[in-house]
Amino acid sequence: MKKWIFCLLFLPLFCACDDEDDATPVTLYTDARQELRVYGNEYKEIRITSKSNNGNLTRLHISSRDSERGEMTLLDSALNQQELDFTYYYKAPILRKDSASVRLTITTFNAAGNTQSVEVTVRVIQRDYLLEELSAITLYAHETETHPNGYCFADFRPLMTSLTDSAKIDLYAYVDEGNSELMTREWRTNTDVFFTRNNNFNYSEATYNSLTASFEAAIGNPRIANIKADDIILFGRGNKALGVIKIIQVYDEPGVENDRYYFNVKRLRAGS
Repeated sequence: MKKWIFCLLFLPLFCACDDEDDATPVTLYTDARQELRVYGNEYKEIRITSKSNNGNLTRLHISSRDSERGEMTLLDSALNQQELDFTYYYKAPILRKDSASVRLTITTFNAAGNTQSVEVTVRVIQRDYLLEELSAITLYAHETETHPNGYCFADFRPLMTSLTDSAKIDLYAYVDEGNSELMTREWRTNTDVFFTRNNNFNYSEATYNSLTASFEAAIGNPRIANIKADDIILFGRGNKALGVIKIIQVYDEPGVENDRYYFNVKRLRAGS
């Protein structure tokens, strides 16, 4: 009898030691239990909870991977706490393919070098949208102190080509040095931009889907010639559309100082 009592007294202590040895150094959970479905360019809240059982948490890292953009870091934050309860606002990208799959990897680290990761699958639903328009833009055929003759698609603004880094000149009015009095009605680029004319494109109702589909199906060129009123010019980098230009009027006046192009432009949202 005494022998059995001895064993029973020590059994709970032995089990408690096993539980402590088996404790996970870092635990990590999210409330994203199943595949998330999010519209492109919209936000989704993801709650993240993590705990270190071996020193403090030191880092939270979130990355994404998809077939179109590859792998990229979304968040890399230093920590100094034992427990984390954090809400991450994930902004879904606008991808060319509808219902594209994005894999999020969430990882926490502790001071002992232990890590824990959770993967979340996001299904990005492409919802079409009308393009934003910038209107009444003037581009001069010849540069003067007050007449810009170039344009930048990074921030959509006119620029003076003689004062600008060549790598930022996405569009400029070409001048024939052999006949500088002539308005060439030609645009060129110093970057990787391509142009294509499509006067059947529905500019007034231009959307993300209509522009990207039209540009991908077209043959681009780093120059566009014979520009005239009512021309519709699509532009982008590689086969990825950036926007579309509607030529309102081309003014070829006596002399060269006031020769100019007057146009509107519609562009994709940033991050598209």
